[in-house]
Amino acid sequence: MRRVLVALLALALLGAGAVLGARHWLVSEARARAAQALADLRSCLLGGGLAPGERASARLRAVGLGVAPGDDWPGRCSEHAAELDDALDSPWVAGEVAPGAPARALVESEPEGRAAMADALFARLEACDLPPATPRVTPAPPPARPIFAAARPEPLRPEVPPLASLALDTVGRDRVRLLLPGTRELCSLAPPLAEASCRELAPELELGEGTRFARAAPEAPDLLLTRQGLFDAATGQRVFRPAAPALAQAAVRADGLVAILDAEPREGRAPRAGGEGPERLRLVRFAPGRPATSQRLPGSEGASAWLDDLGLVWWPAVGGRASTWPLGAGERGAAGELASGGRAVASCELLGRRLVLVAASGATSVLVRGRRGATSFAVGAGGPSAELALGCGADAALVVHRRGAQIDAERCTVDGVCGPVVHAWRLPADAEVAAVAALGDEVLVAYVRAELGLRVRIGAPLALAAARDQVLFDTAREGGLDVEALRVAVVGDAAVLLVRDRGLGLHVLRVDRRGVRPFKLLGTRPARG
Repeated sequence: MRRVLVALLALALLGAGAVLGARHWLVSEARARAAQALADLRSCLLGGGLAPGERASARLRAVGLGVAPGDDWPGRCSEHAAELDDALDSPWVAGEVAPGAPARALVESEPEGRAAMADALFARLEACDLPPATPRVTPAPPPARPIFAAARPEPLRPEVPPLASLALDTVGRDRVRLLLPGTRELCSLAPPLAEASCRELAPELELGEGTRFARAAPEAPDLLLTRQGLFDAATGQRVFRPAAPALAQAAVRADGLVAILDAEPREGRAPRAGGEGPERLRLVRFAPGRPATSQRLPGSEGASAWLDDLGLVWWPAVGGRASTWPLGAGERGAAGELASGGRAVASCELLGRRLVLVAASGATSVLVRGRRGATSFAVGAGGPSAELALGCGADAALVVHRRGAQIDAERCTVDGVCGPVVHAWRLPADAEVAAVAALGDEVLVAYVRAELGLRVRIGAPLALAAARDQVLFDTAREGGLDVEALRVAVVGDAAVLLVRDRGLGLHVLRVDRRGVRPFKLLGTRPARG
């Protein structure tokens, strides 16, 4: 009998051990399954573990900013969220996890609701002390934290009119001029140093719609064309009163010689505001201490024109070759064929020549200027409703063209040898505001993605699609900007990016391959008394 009791006790002990062992195995398996599901979801959503003190919501937002267009993130994490929810529903681990929203709710939520859910979910799961596991999934994209996330720079000015109405131009390879009519200031931007200095305009100047700069050589004075005439920006003194101020152009050389292109209507006909009509052009030139000279330009009725410190080029409204006229002594010359009815939209310097981009509804041309004359050639990029940009690299020019979402580029030498048009990139469907520029040999695209902030992409035409965005500002809801408009000017090897925020005014940023930084305002000089 005693032996029977001993045997029964041994069987009971073995049974209890088996039950305890089975329970331990089931708990271990359930915890391992939950740990694996957590590792997979963490990798898919966050890209990996969090650093000490890092919040899951901050990592989640940074990953979201870096997601490339077309990437189904975080939707592609739904499967791993479901596996984690199923693992946590197991009775063997359910008691270890504090109650809370399921992981699937985080993945399927709208962006504005994810922050609090992410912090709560990962905080309660990390508290479970699950065993480590190696993720088996494709990780999240690398996080892209905004450059100005920690400290938003002060705007250059708190209030500005629409960017399209601002007078903006480049002088040489190291200066950009910006006219702020609301505050009556002329700002000089030096991209190499990311420094800006402004000065108040003379009170005599009457600024209005259409005010613009006279094109200037480096070291030349700043002159402004208004509806009342051509004025010295520093003194407010009127230099010249054109017959047709709305159509006039002006240029000033470093030696002080000033040239004004004016439209001279035929007798009994007023100049047309659109620049088309029977007007004949006249070129007025004067130097300090010398009387002005005025010359009518034969065959210039209804012509288009470009005037700068190198001289004048004009081309007929219908057919024919372009003509040149130097600002100093010299004779009229030929400049080849240009797009009929076209308008000059951009210029840059290449190998001692000045290139001017001329756009028309059906064609795009490049005018090549030199001290001894000019030539021209046609390019393939362009067409109706196009946003065009021109940039000069070390040995070639780049013509960039955006129509709608499509961005194309074409590389041309100074001799007019152009490569094929490259379909460089297409803006994502959620792009709300965009501006393009040619930065040397590369294309620069500044754009805003809905709910994903302001960013810049830079790359050679064939590499632009694979380039990674630099995120500048998050959305206003996330402490960034509410961008209303963008505008870009390129000078030298850098771009000046104007950003108009709906509530905070005008931000001015220097952008190049090395990074992005805001312009520092050195001060504002008062107007001369």
